Amino acid sequence: MFIVGEETGCSIAELQNLDLCGVLKIKKLENVRSNVGSAKDANLKGKRHIQSLKLIWNDCDDVTIRENADCIAAGLQPNSKLKKLAIENYTGSKLPNLINSYLANLVELSLFRCHRCVQLPSLEKLPSPQTLAINEMNATMYFCNDSGQKGRFVLPYLKKLKVDDTPGLINLPDLPSIESLEPEFCKEEILTSATEITPPLKNFVISGFVKLTSFPQGLLRNKTHLLSLEISNCHKLESFSHELKSLSSLQSLCITNCPEIKSLSELEGLKSLKSLGIDRCDSLLSLPEGLKALKSLKHLSLSNCENITALPAAMQHLTGLHTLHIWSCPSLVTLPGWLGKLVELREMELWYCENLQCLPESMKRLTALQFL
Repeated sequence: MFIVGEETGCSIAELQNLDLCGVLKIKKLENVRSNVGSAKDANLKGKRHIQSLKLIWNDCDDVTIRENADCIAAGLQPNSKLKKLAIENYTGSKLPNLINSYLANLVELSLFRCHRCVQLPSLEKLPSPQTLAINEMNATMYFCNDSGQKGRFVLPYLKKLKVDDTPGLINLPDLPSIESLEPEFCKEEILTSATEITPPLKNFVISGFVKLTSFPQGLLRNKTHLLSLEISNCHKLESFSHELKSLSSLQSLCITNCPEIKSLSELEGLKSLKSLGIDRCDSLLSLPEGLKALKSLKHLSLSNCENITALPAAMQHLTGLHTLHIWSCPSLVTLPGWLGKLVELREMELWYCENLQCLPESMKRLTALQFL
């Protein structure tokens, strides 16, 4: 890590003759003198052994420094063998030309808190990006240089896309190779755009859609290869719109901080589910009887569900269950006698269930239990 300072011996030119390799992080770039030549003195383009580069500006109210960010970034051209590039707190209105086609080996690009950038760089010029993270880009409205572009913008090789706290962005590009999609704290239009994404999507995170009351039609129905689904911080979500039933390959499902969800009846169709986590779903009064259909379930976690008073009888059919975690369920008074039927249970945790008074005698039959 190199921190640019204003005093002698701390200028970015100190990097000029160093043969650096691996990961280089440069902080306080607002201290670089406002011209291209000053930034070029770092000779980043000549450092062919650097594989990961992080360029970080501090928050700054000085208008001149903000406006000169474009000029400084233009001089920070990295070497063509770079694999990972992260830019944080960049204050320019558009991202610099340092992201272009000559970065033929770039596979990961992260853009954090570049609040004044209206458009993303020309991503179509990058030959093979696989991971793209876009966080807190409040002004960003579109992916490509031409906001009126005809047809869908295509990122043919991208495998992972995370979009976090980017309220201006309302549409996704065409992502034919996407395997992991994580939209968080964005507008609901992003989910509508995501309905068109087809296999090979394997991991899907839906988080922070605070006004969403139900899933858009078709959001999950064509995601037949989906293995992992996380739904969190959707404070008004009441219904999954029967979208879960088609996820025949799903192995992991986590539902967190969705206080208006009253029923999980759609779970019975998840025949391949191995892990189920439910947290902070205050309107949930019980788990569904359809739970007995989840013959592949190995791990079950129930936490911070204040109104659940008992475990459903359907759970006694989950004889392949390996771990059971029950945390912060204050209305739970007893554990059922059939608990002893979970003969493959290896780990059981009971935390902060302050009204639970005793454990059932049938627990003696849990001979596979290793951790309590």
